[in-house]
Amino acid sequence: MAEEEGKGEETFDSPSTSGAGGRRFPVLPVVVGLFVVGVIVAWASSEIWFGPSDPPTYLRLGIAYSDRGLYQRAIQDYDKAIQLDPNYKDAYYNRGIAYHHLDQYQRAIQDYDKAIELDLDYADAFGHRGVAYSALENHQRAIRDYDRTIQLKPNYPKAYYNRGIAYHHLGQYQRAIQDYDKGIEIDPHFEDGYKKAVRIDPTYEDAYYNRGNAYCELGQYQRANQDYDKAIQIDSNDAWVYEHRSLSYHKLGQPKKGSADKAKACSLDSQYC
Repeated sequence: MAEEEGKGEETFDSPSTSGAGGRRFPVLPVVVGLFVVGVIVAWASSEIWFGPSDPPTYLRLGIAYSDRGLYQRAIQDYDKAIQLDPNYKDAYYNRGIAYHHLDQYQRAIQDYDKAIELDLDYADAFGHRGVAYSALENHQRAIRDYDRTIQLKPNYPKAYYNRGIAYHHLGQYQRAIQDYDKGIEIDPHFEDGYKKAVRIDPTYEDAYYNRGNAYCELGQYQRANQDYDKAIQIDSNDAWVYEHRSLSYHKLGQPKKGSADKAKACSLDSQYC
């Protein structure tokens, strides 16, 4: 099977919980050195120019351009791959990711639809389509796709994490917490140390942060602070977490700790002053 760009959710932002005490969640990007990508582009281009071209060649070239953030250029190569093979599921899937990066969510969904039509067990396409629906604030529809992703990949933590965010948006905080719990439970890196975890996957600082927000919505401020504490252990320079822990401390009747966190948030980011 041809190479796919960014299996799972890690190639673009997960849905946010802005408006529910949350924020956008940065997801680990595909890290490819510009030199290496340049070599790939040069190789693929020469293969197309000097030899017979085929869909996987255009797909590889599209992925190389996409890794450089040249999504419109990548789409041109995915288009060529699809012209040569109208049933090339990976080309539709990767073109969907490129459209998603360009905030063209409906076009992304159309490509994910086609990829799924060609492979009803394409877990990553279901997962990415769920994120696209969440970006359109169709959270119920997104949950259906996350459900299917989890059915196909039951040990994939980001699927639980993204579904938790969707439940959070819908005000179903207890269900959101259950999904955050599951995502954290099955991710082994948290047992190995927070700093290692964030190097591998920065979003899981936000898993703790977001679960803390859900506990706040339920009035469970002590449990919320436990999660904010863990998020701060991962990233001690995140002003947003200090700001929210400050509010939680005030709810717990601990104004001194709340004021200290507020001052820390202000020192890190002037918007919280």
